[in-house]
Amino acid sequence: MTSTTAVPTLLKQARQSARLTQAQLAEAAGTAQPNIAAYEAGRLEPRLETLARLIEACGADLDILVTPRVRRGAISLAHLAPVMAQDIERNGPREAWKDALDFVDDYRQSSTAGRASLVAERPAITGDTRVDALIAALAEFFSTESGAPIPAWSWEASRRTEPWWFVADGPPTFQHWAMQESPASFSRRGVFISKEAFDRV
Repeated sequence: MTSTTAVPTLLKQARQSARLTQAQLAEAAGTAQPNIAAYEAGRLEPRLETLARLIEACGADLDILVTPRVRRGAISLAHLAPVMAQDIERNGPREAWKDALDFVDDYRQSSTAGRASLVAERPAITGDTRVDALIAALAEFFSTESGAPIPAWSWEASRRTEPWWFVADGPPTFQHWAMQESPASFSRRGVFISKEAFDRV
């Protein structure tokens, strides 16, 4: 049984699924019924070995799952890519750029392991070269910023855009400036932004 449920609920659900009374579970696990009642009520917290024994007596397995800590609501680049493609199609590039900035905030407020998990999974190619290039640029840029390995998928040749994408519209003078200022992880993929674009508070 794999669950993220609190121990009292987890134990009670396991016992009820096995159609055992508290007394029957206590007997099967070699403990006392008042202990089972206290565990299920949250008055006592069983040691991990005890909990595993109780769950096993219910005919189930206790799996311990460790997940990287990310900011609440954060989504990985693999899940962000189709969202951005849809937003570009429906609302234009500005909306997709807002999605990217939301990712930046989520990434920076996640743990080290959480950050790695947000860029590790390979995003499917969306068909919008701007999105595919930007997603790869984000992976490289923030992996480098965090001192983490850059995911291999970000180097795929298809993750470049042509014509080039100047994220903020502007006159030719702005484009010339953006070409000089854009971080290399973006410019090499045909995406041009200001180097201060991610200086968010």
